[in-house]
Amino acid sequence: MKVANPIIVERLNDWLPPEGENKVRASSSDGKLVVDVEYTSCSDHQSLKKRSLIFERVSHFYKGPMPGIDFLDFQFNNEKLDVGSLIEFESSDFSDRYSEYMNGCSGVNLPKRKHYFVMFTSENILFHVFAVSVSVSEETSV
Repeated sequence: MKVANPIIVERLNDWLPPEGENKVRASSSDGKLVVDVEYTSCSDHQSLKKRSLIFERVSHFYKGPMPGIDFLDFQFNNEKLDVGSLIEFESSDFSDRYSEYMNGCSGVNLPKRKHYFVMFTSENILFHVFAVSVSVSEETSV
């Protein structure tokens, strides 16, 4: 499956400490995927903080190991990905085909599912998420 034209939605490394995240948890309910990212505060290096990536109107998501074999076989067209960032691919075969299928079934022009991608290098996991939108919560104490 081909993807191209990565756009940085959020630079996680702007708020994660140099050693990265401590823990990543994902939960899904009612068409929403929430990825909680816990990390040690950069300011005092002791307190735990958390931010969440909140994906809305999710049709599909995949969580996999990194490094590892991505059974979805996404082809990145030799484009460099900004590790440590939440990325949206402007072009995604899967996203385009899914939107075309859903619009054909419903007869209504539904919002396109965007293809988001994020890697967590300390936890060694990655996510592919197909959703209408994503937001990043404010920092909270754990």
